[in-house]
Amino acid sequence: LERIVRAASAPGDVVLDPFCGSGTTGVACALTGRNFVGIDLNRDYLEVARKRLLDLPGERPEKGEAIKRGQARVSGAKAAQAKLRVVSTLPDFAALADELGGQRVQTESLIRPTQDPHFVDARPSMVVAVNRADLLIHIGMGLEVGWLPVLLRQARNPRVQVGGNGYLDASSVIIPMEVPARPDRAMGDIHAQGNPHYYTSPMPFLAIAQAIHERLVVIDPEGRDYYRGRYDDFRKRFTNKLAEWHRRLQAVKGTQVVVYHLSWV
Repeated sequence: LERIVRAASAPGDVVLDPFCGSGTTGVACALTGRNFVGIDLNRDYLEVARKRLLDLPGERPEKGEAIKRGQARVSGAKAAQAKLRVVSTLPDFAALADELGGQRVQTESLIRPTQDPHFVDARPSMVVAVNRADLLIHIGMGLEVGWLPVLLRQARNPRVQVGGNGYLDASSVIIPMEVPARPDRAMGDIHAQGNPHYYTSPMPFLAIAQAIHERLVVIDPEGRDYYRGRYDDFRKRFTNKLAEWHRRLQAVKGTQVVVYHLSWV
């Protein structure tokens, strides 16, 4: 990497690495007399990069050039009060987090609205998204079992691992429906924990919104009042909408519906 830095720049130049990670480019710049600006959303990586730069020797014998500690500067989005990064496996949850987090969050969905969450290919871009996430929200109940565990392992982000403050299984706050008494593969495509398509109904979303709100406060306590205001406003508007939808659907109550898959619970 030092050879690349030397070939692409001159001593005294400023090298920008927008995804600096653990700071290897910064170390190469410091050792070759370049200035360095590194950007990364992952606070853990930034801390590793900072320590590596501070631990550099004060002199490189073969060049005889003094290398000042901290000469290569690392600036992170978090240090500049960047937005909390919320990643979800479902566009609905990303939209909900955006509504609740407002200007303090940046949301991203791993899949598009047109994709079936049963069948998703774990792509490198998803690994990057999960690696940089402060909060991961997923459907749960085994729906993403074919691809989400792979992303969690490869992302190596301790903040969003199971049990961490940044890990939220939305199904943990809803009442499961259609839980089979005796799961058997002879029954076809079933989910032993219940129907995971609870998100197609608006009814569980108040509970999910409360869970997201509480998790945002835990991760970003400085925004407590801001988050509370947005949550109270959302709850009021959503409750009014639920009442309106209920009234409008009374005319078709009891209508029999045929579905291809038990998605509409």
